[in-house]
Amino acid sequence: MDDDALKFKLFPDYSSVTTSSKAMPNMQYIHKQLQTRKKSKVTLTLLLEEYKRDNPDGYEFTQFRVYYGRYKQILNPFMRQVHIGGEKLE
Repeated sequence: MDDDALKFKLFPDYSSVTTSSKAMPNMQYIHKQLQTRKKSKVTLTLLLEEYKRDNPDGYEFTQFRVYYGRYKQILNPFMRQVHIGGEKLE
């Protein structure tokens, strides 16, 4: 059995999933604008309004925030280190 047939058997609704035709916001531009927020008083809501002006059928605020949050996590990754008391001596 090939991969496509296996996907269809495991996930029958997989073939009916369509990708979104909405334009993705320019996250680099948004992040740069928010970094200069204190000087220019730019908010995520104002940037969404600018995005919606250029893309009337674009994402709404909730999804816009989710995509920006994902982008921000990629910029500053972190690794949590668990230290058990008394296990190591430094």
